[in-house]
Amino acid sequence: MTDERQQAQIDPLPESPLEGPRPGPSRGSIAVLVVVVVALSLIRMPFILYGPGMQDEQWFAGPGWTAAWEGVPRLPYVPTQDPESVFYRADHVFYAVMPAFLYAQVPFHWFLDWGYTSSRLPSWIAGIASLLILFAILRRLGVNDLIAIGAVAVCGMSRGFFFAWLNTRPDMLCSLFGLSAVYCGLRFLDVPTRRLAAIVGLFVGLALLSHPFAIVFVIQVTGIVLLCRTLPWRQ
Repeated sequence: MTDERQQAQIDPLPESPLEGPRPGPSRGSIAVLVVVVVALSLIRMPFILYGPGMQDEQWFAGPGWTAAWEGVPRLPYVPTQDPESVFYRADHVFYAVMPAFLYAQVPFHWFLDWGYTSSRLPSWIAGIASLLILFAILRRLGVNDLIAIGAVAVCGMSRGFFFAWLNTRPDMLCSLFGLSAVYCGLRFLDVPTRRLAAIVGLFVGLALLSHPFAIVFVIQVTGIVLLCRTLPWRQ
């Protein structure tokens, strides 16, 4: 019995999925992932191209267009002079929403200028990138490739992704920046460098400039950083 206890003290603990080298996904897994993401994204394309305006799109598409052609996001069709309204003087400058998504529309309006379609494309691209980042996060946590692909497919068909991936709203862009911050935060656990810390902060800041619910990612990244045992808590 004594020998078993001594051996247990000598044997190292099993390696955590967050530690040690991680082999890349196989070619087959990458191919399946690409098929899943492409299929989910193409299903949405007809509505993105031809769908009528949805809820709240008029509050984001218009300012994105004026940001592209005038340099200032505004709502020229809402000339409100009530100082208690969130749309007060919105026909001059629109301050009621975060600006990142409005300016993300700028290149699409410059080169396409297809109305709502141009305004929806940033969300569509952000949705594709978010699913790929989600897969990378799951692999970083040691999840099996096929299970990770299944989780990506379920997430892509969920209500949270379905509407945000379709319309002119900042939710999907915020998710992309937030998930990128989480992924870099997990890498920070392995290599706690100032460069990675700065990248995490950059993505968190961009998420906060996209949508207020980025506070969720702030909490998650804070928890990840607190798990880093190689840095003093003050640092």
